[in-house]
Amino acid sequence: MTIEQIIKLLNLDLSWEYAAMIQYIQHASMLTGPQYVAIIDEGLQHARDEHEHAVKLSDKIQYLGGIPTVQVQEIKISLNDVEMLRQDWGPSMTPRTVTCSVLNNWKP
Repeated sequence: MTIEQIIKLLNLDLSWEYAAMIQYIQHASMLTGPQYVAIIDEGLQHARDEHEHAVKLSDKIQYLGGIPTVQVQEIKISLNDVEMLRQDWGPSMTPRTVTCSVLNNWKP
């Protein structure tokens, strides 16, 4: 695997981090009802975590000689509380396991 291929995968992951962060924030603002207070707090914490991941990925991409992407993957929205929860807490939004596997097995 080349450096360029690794940068491409890191940028893909970065675009998913952006999407997840935006989606968590948007859903936290749209959930309605006292039964969702803890879930809203958890979603906002996840958004902060995604932001930290995005910053770290951007730094890695730049260190490897790449340019961090500004592209964002698809963001799912809904006006239905239950559907928003499915979108946020269902199967993982990101292909991180693929990226991590590739990077863990990379030998320069």
